[in-house]
Amino acid sequence: MRSTALKIALIGHSTADLPPLAKSIADHGLHTLGLPLTVSAFETATTNSTEPNLENFDLAFFAMSAHEGLDQEILKWWEAASDLSLPRALLITKIEDGEADFDEAILIARRVLDNFTTPYLVLHDDGGAPCALINLKDLTIHDYSTAEFKIYPCDEDHKVVIQEFREEYLASLEEFGEDTFVFGLFIPAIPLSVKAEIGFNEVIGLIKVVNDQQSL
Repeated sequence: MRSTALKIALIGHSTADLPPLAKSIADHGLHTLGLPLTVSAFETATTNSTEPNLENFDLAFFAMSAHEGLDQEILKWWEAASDLSLPRALLITKIEDGEADFDEAILIARRVLDNFTTPYLVLHDDGGAPCALINLKDLTIHDYSTAEFKIYPCDEDHKVVIQEFREEYLASLEEFGEDTFVFGLFIPAIPLSVKAEIGFNEVIGLIKVVNDQQSL
């Protein structure tokens, strides 16, 4: 087990439900990887007079509600992380909300933030609730519909539907590959639901990459 806690900054508007999200990230890190994590939440609406200081952090997660959207205040934190070449990701939360639209949330985020990419799309069950993510790189489904998390190949129908999204994603990898995540260049957007426990395996994967790099 790592002797010192990995320090993660969690930044976003209060609508992204930062406290429960911070707790879930810390809990999953400990239970899945055995890693002690210190997750510090910074609510942008209450830190207008505070200059972003991320120098002591190993990783930054930027949280955005898929329902309520994004505030402009997050931009200065995003730029501060960029200046430090800090590994970072955009977490699109509340994807289980009936008013949520992941694709629309991505479009909104691109008006404020730049240089992030979307490795996953959200799949829904017959009732319209999110139940899985599809990996655009390897065409696998990350199935969260049961208590046992599963990964398996997608079917031909899925391949047809996501073809345009996949081509766009693969093109983005030509500029910054996934291995540049630790240098703050590859910035993934991860669909996430605290209530439905969706997306945390992908988030933990990013944390593991940073931890492994620092352990070299």
